[in-house]
Amino acid sequence: MAQKSRGITPEVTGVRKIIRTVQYTFFPLLVSALSRVDSLSMSMDGRGFGYGNTRSYLRNSSWKATDTLVAFLTICFLMVCILLATGYLPEIVQFI
Repeated sequence: MAQKSRGITPEVTGVRKIIRTVQYTFFPLLVSALSRVDSLSMSMDGRGFGYGNTRSYLRNSSWKATDTLVAFLTICFLMVCILLATGYLPEIVQFI
């Protein structure tokens, strides 16, 4: 569709036309990808990426009791779902 909007009709009748179609398709993709890589590398260089030995973080995170509770409840919920799906807890389904 992008080639049709540019006025290029993709033709696959001969080897030369296939090569021309591939050239018209992939050359703009290559140029845009290299442009993005260039801007990303300039941005990373300007921000000092890789200059320091240690990484700095906005906040240091630590594991808390609520994290353990949520992880435990999630595992329990998944186990109940699996048991219900396999049919090992049919009596719970009667109450629901």
